[in-house]
This record gives sequence, structure tokens and C-alpha cells, in this order.
Amino acid sequence: MPTELTNYKEIEYELRRREHEDPLGLTYKPHAMQQQCHRDRHSTLLVVGGNRSGKTWFAVAEALYYCLGRAVWADVPRPCIVWYVMPSLPMFRRTVLPVFRKLCPRKELVTFSERKGVARFKNGSELHFLSADMKQRRLQGASIDIAIMDETPDETVFEEL
Repeated sequence: MPTELTNYKEIEYELRRREHEDPLGLTYKPHAMQQQCHRDRHSTLLVVGGNRSGKTWFAVAEALYYCLGRAVWADVPRPCIVWYVMPSLPMFRRTVLPVFRKLCPRKELVTFSERKGVARFKNGSELHFLSADMKQRRLQGASIDIAIMDETPDETVFEEL
């Protein structure tokens, strides 16, 4: 019996270790609509759903898939620059940051500055968290691979992105 308990503890430890190292691969289990959206490669994708339907989880996972160059659902450029734009920084802290912390593989992350809103990964990719209420000039002229908008920004910000 003690050997059996030891084996269970070792298995539990190993599962927790793997989940800590790569929560995106082990924790995030997209439902059918999220899978469909991950596979979609149109130049513009509108994801609509009710509260708590998984839109933010999808968006953060999609940003991470791009940054990590994981061809889980479709081919993605490597390395890349992703802009994750949301209405305000309080929304980032309240809604997006907790999801990012749960899904981001620590072993792939080089640096993350919550203050600057920038995550840098081992493969050279960057994920920038930006607020749509910032000056539009800051959104101009950048070369990025994908812009993800969590909630609809005003028209000028949308057009710039």
C-alpha cells in the first residue's frame, strides 16, 4: 500500500510540474466554437459570445499560440509581434492578466513586465498588452503580425489596427 501511495504522489507531482511548465498545452481545453475560431485564418475574425462564454480565454490562447509559434490549429509566423488591445488597463488587470498568468508557459517566457505590458519569449516573439484608450498615435506605424481586440474599440482605433 505505501508503494501505491508513493506512485500516486509521484504521478500527481509530475502532472503539477507539467501543468506549471506548459499550462497552455495541458490546461486550456477549447470548446467546439473556440476550436473553430482557432482554425479560422481570415484576415478579420469577429468572435461574438455572451458573458463568460470563453472569448477572453480564446483571445489570450490565440495570442500565445502565435507568440510560441505553435501550429496547433494553423501555421503561424515565427517569431512574431502580437498586440492584444483592450478597452482599458483596469480591464487588463482584472480580466486578461489572470488568464495570461494561468495559460502562459513559464519555460517559454524570457521576461514579462506588467507595468509595460510586454511579454518576451525565447523564440524572439513579443506580446504587447495595449489599452484602446491610449493616444491613437501610439498605435500608428508599427509592424505587427496580429492584433487581437478584446471588446470593440472605437472606430479610429479599429481602423488603425
